[in-house]
Amino acid sequence: MYSRLEFWLKELIADLLAVHAMGPAYCFSFVEFLAHGSVENLPDDQHDQPAYRLGLIFDEIEYLGYFQSQEGVEKVLADMRSAAKAQSTADYNNTSRVVHKTIEQHLPIFGRGCAIYKGHEFFVHFCTLRERGSPYR
Repeated sequence: MYSRLEFWLKELIADLLAVHAMGPAYCFSFVEFLAHGSVENLPDDQHDQPAYRLGLIFDEIEYLGYFQSQEGVEKVLADMRSAAKAQSTADYNNTSRVVHKTIEQHLPIFGRGCAIYKGHEFFVHFCTLRERGSPYR
């Protein structure tokens, strides 16, 4: 059985991989999915809050250079990023707060543009901790 940390990491890594594969199109589809699914901006057992995930997606989009684009998409992305940032204030319960803070504390391990490899290393590290009886559940 997966811990909450493992589920959240898998989702975050999948988001970052999708951004590298599809660019801003993934971000737009993610927002559409949230809007049509009437998804609340709250974490659950398998996902961190959507606004936080969007923040990471926007950071990766910026790393990939889309905010400096001359195609007109940079203004739309900047507006969407501001809206997501304003919503990124979820009230985490104790377990979710620990998992969220653990991910935030170790985000530098991911490194911008290295989500595929660094994210995998991070995930393997925490799977090893889980096998040793880690409290991250």
